[in-house]
Amino acid sequence: RQKEIRRLQRKVDRQRRANNPDNYNPNGIVKKGAKRWRKSQRQRRIEARLAELQRKQAAHRKSLHGQLANHILSLGNIIKTEKVSYKAFQRMFGKSVQFRAPGTFMSILRRKAESADEADANPVLVDEFPTRTTKLSRVCHNCGQVKPKSLSVRWHDCECGIVAQRDLYSAFLATCVEEDADGRSVLNADLARQRWSGVDTRLQAALSCVSQ
Repeated sequence: RQKEIRRLQRKVDRQRRANNPDNYNPNGIVKKGAKRWRKSQRQRRIEARLAELQRKQAAHRKSLHGQLANHILSLGNIIKTEKVSYKAFQRMFGKSVQFRAPGTFMSILRRKAESADEADANPVLVDEFPTRTTKLSRVCHNCGQVKPKSLSVRWHDCECGIVAQRDLYSAFLATCVEEDADGRSVLNADLARQRWSGVDTRLQAALSCVSQ
């Protein structure tokens, strides 16, 4: 529905400008200060249609989020993820993040995990650890080198020979995050080196599935 929503949003904007020419500067920017906005009957109908499309899209997104959360919970009872600021994501990536709503998905996952925890004898844990102490997207578990990467770099390619897709590699390292003596979440490099044997092939298979 996104294309239809964008088309109606542009149409509403054109109608708003046509109905309120005095509220805009010659360069098209809205004037400062208090203003009175007029709406035609056609604009009201388009806005109602737009609101209904957005409601349906939000309901469909919520359904997909619920299905994905159920699938994740079916894989195990310990879910590990980096604790990030989704508001910062929205400032950086705008409508792309608003459209996919990762923050809403995490809320659904936490709620379902709590419900499963209450209904089942096996506790379900959603472990959100900070990126400041783990640095999963920058660290190499094999040699310990921490190398900053820009968002455009999608592969972890270290001089020690470890090569993997960046997101899948970070997901693998997340399974090796533990608490230290001070209660901080840190990467257990020794555990990661023990588990790495055979994981490379599995990550390549996962990448192949994603590409398809």
